[in-house]
Formats: sequence, structure tokens, C-alpha cells
Amino acid sequence: MGYRSDILIAVAFKTKTQFDEVWAVYCMDPMVQKHNLAEQWTRSDEDEHTPVIFYYEEGVKWYENYDDVKGIERMLTLVEEFYENRELPYAYIKYRIGEDIQDTEVEENHEGDADTDLIGELWKRANIERRIEHSF
Repeated sequence: MGYRSDILIAVAFKTKTQFDEVWAVYCMDPMVQKHNLAEQWTRSDEDEHTPVIFYYEEGVKWYENYDDVKGIERMLTLVEEFYENRELPYAYIKYRIGEDIQDTEVEENHEGDADTDLIGELWKRANIERRIEHSF
């Protein structure tokens, strides 16, 4: 059966044009194409001024050496590369919760214009919450 995790990766862009540019390059990546990973991302249209795309899966085997995991995480390195080469602002969050209670991974990154609070937009829309459920 294997160890399973719940995973959320969300990426915010300053403009739809910037999103479209990054998305086109992501979709051309051979690993993304091989595993049909573009289909696993969802576009959030909640805020028309801040394009956000996200990947969410529960109970998935999330091992960093798996090709499909590398392909999903390629989006994170791609937005960093676009910032380094073209100064396109971005923000991303990666939240992973494993089966073990202490196994929680939080990765957040953002770069870009000082007046652009892309990471704040992601923080408003996603968080990790652990709670105790009971039926006493």
C-alpha cells in the first residue's frame, strides 16, 4: 500500500499573460507530457486579478524520486527560472501532510514587485489545519 500524503501546491501570478507564458512552457515539458500532468492542475478563477493554478491530491504516494512528482514540482522551479531570467513575479505554496502526525511539510516562496502581494493572496486561500475528531 505504501506511505501516503495529502498535497497542495498553488502558484499565483501577477497577470494572466504571465500565467499563460509559464503555463505554455510547463505544458511542453517532456515529463509533463509523458504523465499527462497538465490535466492534474486546476485554474482558480476566484480572483480575476490574481491568476492562481493549483494541484491538490489526497492519499497520494508522494516520493520525490517519482517521475510524476518531479513533473508536478517542475512548476515550482519553472516559476523561479522565469523570475531569474525575466523578473516575472510569482508566489507559491507547497503543503504536504503525511500519515504520521508530525510529518508536515510547508514550503513557501515568492519573488517580484514590492506592491504585489501574491503570497498574501495564497495565504488567504489555503492553510493547514490539524484537529482531533471524536464521537464520545
